[in-house]
Amino acid sequence: MPKKLSLPRLKLPKKYLSFLNTRNVIRAVFIMAFIFLVVCLLYPFIALKKIKLPKITPALISQGMVELKSEVKPFEFYADEIKGKQIFSRVASGEAEKPISGANVDLVKDINLVGIITGDNPQAVIEDKKTQKSYYVTKGQSVGDFQVEEIQEGKIILNYMGQRFELSL
Repeated sequence: MPKKLSLPRLKLPKKYLSFLNTRNVIRAVFIMAFIFLVVCLLYPFIALKKIKLPKITPALISQGMVELKSEVKPFEFYADEIKGKQIFSRVASGEAEKPISGANVDLVKDINLVGIITGDNPQAVIEDKKTQKSYYVTKGQSVGDFQVEEIQEGKIILNYMGQRFELSL
């Protein structure tokens, strides 16, 4: 009968076996975690003493090196500034909005581009704020006195008596 091969047994002293006890391992991990937590909580207070902030003096203010903003405006001021603006609109990259003269702004202030449906025959969704109606238009169709010249991704170009206006999402 052939002899069985067996792996030699590892004989460790009892002091190592007692440390390998599960309770002792958990205690050691808990103690290390507690020490780490204490160091993380105390470090900002110790490191804060090392930071030196410059003192703001009237001389620095008069030289224009420090600008203090002390004027706080009421909420209505800010609400009026953002009223009517599309603060979540997307501007195409690399294109700056073209300035439009004050008289021309009144022409398109009541028209808003809501969305664009892409495909073989793209459509634009335009909202008329005066009548509170939405229109689905394609190239060549009209909304009021405006005719749709082009529908591109993210914008449309309208024609009003030879003047071109661009509306963006």
